[in-house]
Amino acid sequence: MQGVLAGLPSGIPGIGLEIEGAVQHAPQPGRHSIRCSLKVNHRIDERAQYHLFCTSKSANTTCPKGPSRVLCRDIFDIFDYRNFSMPRANEIKKGMVLNYNGKLLLVKDIDIQSPTARGAATLYKMRFSDVRTGLKVEERFKGDDIVDTVTLTRRYVDFSYVDGNEYVFMDKEDYTPYTFTKDQIEEELLFMPEGGMPDMQVLTWDGQLLALELPQTVDLEIVETAPGIKGASASARNKPATLSTGLVIQVPEYLSPGEKIRIHIEERRYMGRAD
Repeated sequence: MQGVLAGLPSGIPGIGLEIEGAVQHAPQPGRHSIRCSLKVNHRIDERAQYHLFCTSKSANTTCPKGPSRVLCRDIFDIFDYRNFSMPRANEIKKGMVLNYNGKLLLVKDIDIQSPTARGAATLYKMRFSDVRTGLKVEERFKGDDIVDTVTLTRRYVDFSYVDGNEYVFMDKEDYTPYTFTKDQIEEELLFMPEGGMPDMQVLTWDGQLLALELPQTVDLEIVETAPGIKGASASARNKPATLSTGLVIQVPEYLSPGEKIRIHIEERRYMGRAD
């Protein structure tokens, strides 16, 4: 791939130059490097800002005075720059928003399907909510597929009150209210104790309320399960348990009703007894 350096606009991600003596920093998530060469001389705008991009490091700097200060090793074509600044499917997490086929899709769940045939690719089955219509959407991607994400605004909130079918959260800094319907946060309510929990965030884009993001873990009480088996070890079999929010998960059979346990929210997994 041959880079076209003359007249590049400033601030474009993915355009790669390595500049002698430049301060370099750790790579940014979702950016990928490709080795290529520059076969002909090009004029370099001394005033332009270029994105430094090499095999392991990246930074932004002003190109200082001409080709003699530039090591033309990793230079990307301007028309393909988006491919180098966008994440792969295997880097996508719940709560992110994809711009896909003209739709804005909020990631609600990801199911990783390991290949059964030799040489086959791992598939990522993603379930989305269409931001504009609210409809549920399902798509499959290979792990190396490049996807386009949308930058979201996150605000820390406290749970405020319930008004019929609506749940109201309050911005911790400026007290702006954010209102979700029960259907919008049906899954999140399975992990939210009465009165809310610390470190909750609302996600917005272009002023539009998209989602409620919960912390990584939560402590909940077991309200219903088979009686604990005396002498059962930590490696014993699991059993279903209903928690105080109505969530049902698998827990070790030595646990009993009334005990408080820690849950990994994204994986719906028992982690241990709560502190």
